[in-house]
Amino acid sequence: MSSSCPPGLVPSMTQNDTIICQIGCPLPLFSDSEWTIIKNEVKYLNLISLVLLFFSMIYWVCENMIYPKNILFFFMAALFGLHASLTGWGWVHSPEETWCVDGWSPSSQDNISCGLQGSLFYFFGWVGCCLWFVLLFNLYQTIVRSSPLTPLEVRRLVLGSWLVGVIMLIIALSLNRIGYTHLSAMCFIRDTETDHYVWILFFGPVSILMIIGIILGVFTFLSVTKTLNLIYSSPLALDLQITAWFNIK
Repeated sequence: MSSSCPPGLVPSMTQNDTIICQIGCPLPLFSDSEWTIIKNEVKYLNLISLVLLFFSMIYWVCENMIYPKNILFFFMAALFGLHASLTGWGWVHSPEETWCVDGWSPSSQDNISCGLQGSLFYFFGWVGCCLWFVLLFNLYQTIVRSSPLTPLEVRRLVLGSWLVGVIMLIIALSLNRIGYTHLSAMCFIRDTETDHYVWILFFGPVSILMIIGIILGVFTFLSVTKTLNLIYSSPLALDLQITAWFNIK
């Protein structure tokens, strides 16, 4: 197939055997040499990050993973899975094989490589956001309300976070929304200019969760600031407050 197309566009054949120019897949933001350098840099930087995350998780296990450390451990595990699914997939398949069927057609979840990468990224993204909220909520309960979550409540919230990820992934797969688009620039929720599934299935509810978490974090910060001011007025009151914070049974 030969045709003169502007830079960034590639020729493709329609059903009527007409040659048209379309946006290339993946999105042609870089030259071939630049794309090769970027892929190699991302792969090795990603490997270093994964190794650091792995040893951090091992550290928490060796530190006697008891409440509330287990919240942080599972949060780091979700980050590990999110990071591995986002860029670590390049060690298994090239981005071109994952994102594109050919030189111009984006992959859907029918492409096993894109379906797995997008599903894992979507799942761990949901789990990581939920566990981040659990961390802030437990911090708020401990410092502001002096009523930390019990180990049973933490186990339920952690399990619930993973369950939310499973449920949302099932919904996305049932709607056939996992795939690659030029708007997302990776295998995630397929979105177009006319629909907004990426906001309905991820960014919308996650934004609400993050806003609530930030509000809890602000209240926690203000409470800590107020308590630290007790250093200059009553050291005994400070000791009592710190004891109340960390008296976790």
